[in-house]
Amino acid sequence: MKKTYKQTEATIPAMTPKKDIDSGLVKRSSPVSENLRRSCLKVVIALFLVEMMTGVLLMLYYAPAVQTAWGSVWHIQAQVPSGWLIRGLHHYASNVILVAVAFYAALLLFQKAYTGNHAWPWRMAWGLLLMTAALSLSGYLLPWDQWAYWGTQVRANILATTPYVGRTMRDLLLGPDGLGQASLTRFYTLHIVVLPCLFVLMLVGIVTSRRWNGRGQGRSMEASRDVSCCYGLVVGDVLLVAVFVAGVLAWTCYTHEVLGCTLLDAPADPTSSDYPARPEWYALFLYQWLKYFETPNAQIVGAIVVPTIAFVGIMLAPNFVKNTSHSVRHIIVVSTLAIGFSAAVALTVVAMQADRQPPDHAIDDVKRRDGEKQSLAASDKSILSAATYHEQRRWADWVAKRSFELANQHGIPVEGPLVMLARDPQIQGPKLFAAHCATCHRYDGHDGRGRVYDESATSSDLADFGSFERIRGFLREPMNPLYFGRMKKPDGEPAHTKMQRWLEERQEECESESQRNAFESELDDVAIFLASEAASLGDMATMNPSKNAPGRIPPVDEKEAIERGRRVFMSTCNECHTYQGQQSGTSKAPEMYAYASWRWIFDMISDPSHDSLYRARGREPAQMPSFQDTLSESDRRAIAVWLSGRRGP
Repeated sequence: MKKTYKQTEATIPAMTPKKDIDSGLVKRSSPVSENLRRSCLKVVIALFLVEMMTGVLLMLYYAPAVQTAWGSVWHIQAQVPSGWLIRGLHHYASNVILVAVAFYAALLLFQKAYTGNHAWPWRMAWGLLLMTAALSLSGYLLPWDQWAYWGTQVRANILATTPYVGRTMRDLLLGPDGLGQASLTRFYTLHIVVLPCLFVLMLVGIVTSRRWNGRGQGRSMEASRDVSCCYGLVVGDVLLVAVFVAGVLAWTCYTHEVLGCTLLDAPADPTSSDYPARPEWYALFLYQWLKYFETPNAQIVGAIVVPTIAFVGIMLAPNFVKNTSHSVRHIIVVSTLAIGFSAAVALTVVAMQADRQPPDHAIDDVKRRDGEKQSLAASDKSILSAATYHEQRRWADWVAKRSFELANQHGIPVEGPLVMLARDPQIQGPKLFAAHCATCHRYDGHDGRGRVYDESATSSDLADFGSFERIRGFLREPMNPLYFGRMKKPDGEPAHTKMQRWLEERQEECESESQRNAFESELDDVAIFLASEAASLGDMATMNPSKNAPGRIPPVDEKEAIERGRRVFMSTCNECHTYQGQQSGTSKAPEMYAYASWRWIFDMISDPSHDSLYRARGREPAQMPSFQDTLSESDRRAIAVWLSGRRGP
C-alpha cells in the first residue's frame, strides 16, 4: 500500500494540469510568460503604493480651487523641500503603471486567457487599463494650467458629441457652467476617491480570481515544500520592484535637473484660445485618428462609435469565439488586436511627424504660393499647420517660463495667478503688440509672439528698439526697410525722407577719407549717447537695471563717448530735433530726450501727432494713428515697457 501511495502521489502533478496562481486558468504557456505576468502585477501594485504615498503628501499642500490650484502646485514644485521629487514620482509612476497594465493584458492574450469559461481576468485587465487612463486624465486637470485646461476642454467637447447623452455626460463631468470650479472639484473627487477605489477593486479581483474558479487543484507538493524556492521568488520580486522604482526615481531626477522640466505650464487662461493643445502620449493616436473625420457626423463615428465598438469587442472577445476551435479563436483575437495595435502605433508616429518643425525654406515656399493664391496640396497645408503649432508652442513655453519667474520673484497675488500675468508687461506687451501693432509693424520679423505673417509690414521693425546697433543702423541707412523704408504717404510716395537727404548732404560735404571717418565716428558717438539714455530710463520702468538694458553700449570709454555724442547732438542734431523742448534751428523733428525709453514710446503710442513728435501737419505728418482712445493707459504702458525692455519669446 505504501508503494502504491507513492506512485499515486508522484503521478498527480503529471495527470492534473497546474492552475495559474492569479487566474485559476489551465496553464497553457511557459513558466517564463507566467513569471512575466506575475511580475507585471507586482510592479503595478508597488507603483500604485508609490502613487498613494506621494498622492497623500501632495494633498497636504494642494488647494483645489481655481484661484489657488496653480499656485499650490507651483509651491510644491519650487518651494517645498523635495516637492519636485514627490510630484515627479507621482507623475511618472502613473505612466509606468499604464505601460505595465498594457503589458499584462498582452501577456494574457499570449496565454489565451480570454478562452474558456474563465475570462474574468481578461475583462478585468482591460478594465484596469481603462481605470489607469482615467486616473491619469483626472489628475492632469488638477494643476489647472494651460495644458490641462485646454486638453480637458477638447476631451469634453468630444464627449459632448455622443448622441442623446453627450451633453448630459459633459455637464455631469464638468458642471452646468462648463470648465470651472465645479469641474476642478469633481475631477479632484474622482482622482482621490472614486477612481482609486475602482482601481483597487479590479486589482484585487485579478489577484484573487483563482478563488472564483477553484482552490488551485493540482499544485505541486514538491514545489510547495521547497522553502528555498520561495525565498528566491521573494528576493526576485523585491529586486524587480526596486529596479522599477529606482528607474522612475532616476528619470524624475534627470528630467528635473538636466532637462529643467517643471511638469507645469502657465496658469489656465480661458481667454487664450490659441493654445496648442495636444493629448497625452498614449492618446496621441486618437488625436490623429480624429483628423480624418472632418464633418460633425463623421466625428461622432470616429470619436465615439468606433472606440466604443473596439472596447466592447475586446471585453466580449471570449463570447465571440466561444464556439470555435482553440486555434481559430486565437488567430481571430490575436490578428484583430495586432491590427488595432499596429494602427495605433502608426497613427502615433504620423501625429508626431505632423508636429515636427518644417524647414524654413519649405515654410517660405508654401507661404509664397499661398500668397499667390495657388492651390495647396495636403502636404503643404500640413507644413503650414506645423509651422503655426511651433509658433504657438514657443509662445506658450515662454509664458510658462515667465510665470515661474514672476512667482519666484514676487509671489502669487491673492486674486490668483492670472492677475500676476495681467500685471506683467513682458507677457501683456507682446500680446497687445500682436493684436494692435503687428498690422503695420514687426518685431524681429514676427508679430511679437513668434507668428510670421504672409503680408509684408508697412512700417518699421521694432526689435531692439533704442539699442546702439539699431540707432547706428538707422543713422547709416534711414530708408532701410527695417526703419523708414516701408513707410508711405497717402499719395504713395516714401515718407520721412528728410533724414536720408540730410545724411546724403553731409556725406557729400566730406572731401577726404579722414573727413568721412570723422563723420562716421560722430554718428557712433550720437548712437552711444541716445542708447545710454534709452537704457537708463528704460530700466527704471522694468525695475531691473542690470538685465533688461537694451543692447549694451559698446565696451569703450563710455562716459567720454556719451559726452562726445551729447556735444555732437546739441551742435548738429538739435537744429531739427528738440531736446527737453530746446532747439537751435527751425525745422521740426521729434523730441529726442529719453528717446526709446518706455516714456517716449508710451507718448508715441498715445499720440504720435503731438507737436513734440511727428505732428499732424507739415510736409511729413505722422503716419501712425493715435491709440489713446483705443487702448487703456495700462495697455499702452505694457507695450511701451516691453519694447523698452526688449524681452520675449
